[in-house]
Amino acid sequence: MSNPLKVLILEDRQSDVELMLHELKRAGYETEWVSVETRADFHDQLNSDWDVILSDYILPQYNGLQALTDMHESGKDFPFIIVTGSISEEVAVECMKQGATDYLIKDRLARLGSAISRAIDEKVSRLEREHAERLIFENELRYRTIFETATVSIWEEDYSAVKKTIDDLKEQGVTDFSAYSREQPQFLHEVAESIIILDVNDETVRMFGAGSRDELLGSLHKIILPEAIDILREEVVAIAEGKTYFKGETVSQTLQGERLHILITLSIPQETGDFDRVLVSMMDITERHLLEQQTQNQLRKLAALRTIDTAINASLDIKIVTDVLLEQALALLEVDAISLLTLDPHTHFLEHAGCLGFRGDMQKQLRLRLGESQAGKTALQRRMTIIPDIANSAEKLDKLEFLAGEDIAAYFAAPLIAKGQVKGVLEALHRSPMYPDQDWMDFFRNLAGLAAIAIDNITLFKDLQKSNLDLALAYDNTLEGWARALEYRDMETEGHSRRVVDLTIKIAAKFDLSEKELVHLRRGALLHDIGKMGVPDHILQKEGPLDEKEWQIMRQHPLYAIEMLSHISHLRPALDIPHYHHEKWDGSGYPRGLKGEQIPLAARIFAIVDAWDALRSDRPYREAWSEQKALDYLQSQSGQYFDPKVVDVFLGVLSEES
Repeated sequence: MSNPLKVLILEDRQSDVELMLHELKRAGYETEWVSVETRADFHDQLNSDWDVILSDYILPQYNGLQALTDMHESGKDFPFIIVTGSISEEVAVECMKQGATDYLIKDRLARLGSAISRAIDEKVSRLEREHAERLIFENELRYRTIFETATVSIWEEDYSAVKKTIDDLKEQGVTDFSAYSREQPQFLHEVAESIIILDVNDETVRMFGAGSRDELLGSLHKIILPEAIDILREEVVAIAEGKTYFKGETVSQTLQGERLHILITLSIPQETGDFDRVLVSMMDITERHLLEQQTQNQLRKLAALRTIDTAINASLDIKIVTDVLLEQALALLEVDAISLLTLDPHTHFLEHAGCLGFRGDMQKQLRLRLGESQAGKTALQRRMTIIPDIANSAEKLDKLEFLAGEDIAAYFAAPLIAKGQVKGVLEALHRSPMYPDQDWMDFFRNLAGLAAIAIDNITLFKDLQKSNLDLALAYDNTLEGWARALEYRDMETEGHSRRVVDLTIKIAAKFDLSEKELVHLRRGALLHDIGKMGVPDHILQKEGPLDEKEWQIMRQHPLYAIEMLSHISHLRPALDIPHYHHEKWDGSGYPRGLKGEQIPLAARIFAIVDAWDALRSDRPYREAWSEQKALDYLQSQSGQYFDPKVVDVFLGVLSEES
């Protein structure tokens, strides 16, 4: 480890403290530790930063469960492992319920190193998960901010019961819902009662004279007047016909009974089927034409931002996110063309990432230096470019060859900035002069901000993936290099390690091992004889038989492997093969004399593969056996040296390959 492991030990027996420290050292940890015995001393140490706390369960005037509770009450969340001489199942379960990371019996402290490694890994995973949850919360907060600060009445309503009723009636053969609602007057009243108000913004509370939002939540029926039945009928018909947008005028009433003439607008999610959260806006139509346009724009922008946020959270594919953003931007900015350019941080060129609305394909070939053309200047100067009427502007467009035939009359560009870094440029173009208001400019800027966040998130994720892949490849290449070096030293036939690894993986796959287990198994197979590095050359390269003293030294190589590799955390799950591949099914193997299924499955699989390859290869002391002779030998040792089930699978794999 690059930094010492900081350990707080709550234990009243110094001998047990020393045992734990010994196990930590054996597991490869360099430690900075403090040992305490009393509750007061434990409280004092909680002010420090610890990687892990090891606590005895039973102390003279204190116990591990109380210590765990005290830690949580102090606001700390260190990995907490109970280490005790004995513990009942009920107490162990209670400790885990209260937040203990693990518990160990003192006479089984060999697990201490792996338990600490797992506890630290779990804490890292939890922190990563909390980070992801925080990102989701921030996106939801952004949506809620727009919802709350809108200057129109906005509702979230549950229309799922209405949609189900309509679908059921369709199955019964109803096709004309306008006629059906007139023939069945009670139908629309039932529809009104089934629409549930989930949330409203402050403007809604003010408009309907409510003292709080809670007064408006629940059934929609309490604010519906008889005169509103026609527009409810139109809503039902719109949903039945699969429309995605509905607008109409109606009347409603405040909670005090005052009539309201309103313009109502619904965004009906036919494509997603998300009828349990329909966005509805209502507006006083005193200034009818102006407010109608505002309602449509506000609702559509709100839905668009929500759609873009959803795409960002749901996908790490830049094309999917770009397509969603450009589609929403083109429609809601009401321009003729939209383009997204991303900045390559290495070449400092702006490159095409996506576009909509262009007549030709020249835009897809666009590649600009920083400072070149309006987009390059926008990125370099980190400010918006606004040219509402190109023909009458002192600033003319550059790179006209890329706009040939497009007849662009107005141009707008916004830099994509995330975490203080420029990620690209969002361009909006129109074929007639355009003088947008401040609301339009703010929305354009918000879209650019979302695009920057999306590009930054996706870039970070891909960079992390590449780094992890590069590290894994370098790690495995190192192991393969070790394996080849061992072949040269041990005078193994060329390719022995590769052959046994490949065949071991094929057999292991028949046992339904997970992909992660196969990775560890492969590494173990590569390093199966790593312990021979500790065997002297005169023994390892001896052409004749070894004497008993030499065999005693040779049989130590599995233990050498453990001593060499156990401190490498990434290799611990792969040590079954280097440690146990010379164990035999009947218990006559070494170094532990394990028997039957006491031997790890990985080692049982590898043992027969290693024997097969050895028998089929030339050695200094004998020639390679024939295939049949080697098969006869392996079958004769089934149930003695080798696991019978593994032998059967092995023979099946060989049969498939022949």
